[in-house]
Amino acid sequence: MVFFTLLLLLLLNCIVARELFNHTIDDMLGDELTGFQVDYSPASQPSNGSELVWKNASHCNDCAIVPDHSLAMNGTWTGVTYYPSLGNTTARLAFHGSAIYVYLIISNYPKSTGFVSDAICDFRMDGEVVGSYSHETDGSYHVQYDVLAYSNASLSDEDHTLLIETTGTEPSYIIFDYAVYTYVVGMVARFHTDYLKEHAVLCPATKPVHTTSLVYFK
Repeated sequence: MVFFTLLLLLLLNCIVARELFNHTIDDMLGDELTGFQVDYSPASQPSNGSELVWKNASHCNDCAIVPDHSLAMNGTWTGVTYYPSLGNTTARLAFHGSAIYVYLIISNYPKSTGFVSDAICDFRMDGEVVGSYSHETDGSYHVQYDVLAYSNASLSDEDHTLLIETTGTEPSYIIFDYAVYTYVVGMVARFHTDYLKEHAVLCPATKPVHTTSLVYFK
């Protein structure tokens, strides 16, 4: 009887907890946890293989709209000017987690300048369109930073692929800055009694879950 009482106490003292951790996927630096990079597609213009489609600050000597890199996450950003002739453009992020938040930089140049400043895109999670974002320029020339364009806090805690996708008939200027995802780590809290210490009885621990089998393009 004493043995079963002690066993019950042991089971009650092995409390499985879940901790949530946030990590950043930067537009240029990639996932701060895994090192995986964002995959941008297409890489070059169909009519000119040497002309990049997605450009960051280092590529933008001749770009019409250039955000202030000092106001962007980690001082970096990557943007694309979409025209229907491109068919579609995507930024592909792979992560293991239960939530994700995507942040864009938004420009507001007047339409009279002839520069594309509207932002239109869809978000495709694991092959399915799960959201969209649309911003029409207000003509103020004001550039907005840390704009939350998409969030999803109800994902299953597993591997996911998210596409930031632009397609259709309307021109669009998408500037990806960073995304933040949440992943769960299982932990065991042990409350050791003198008996447990004396007899070296330990609770089984769960392994942290933060790996991913998806390879990219924090």
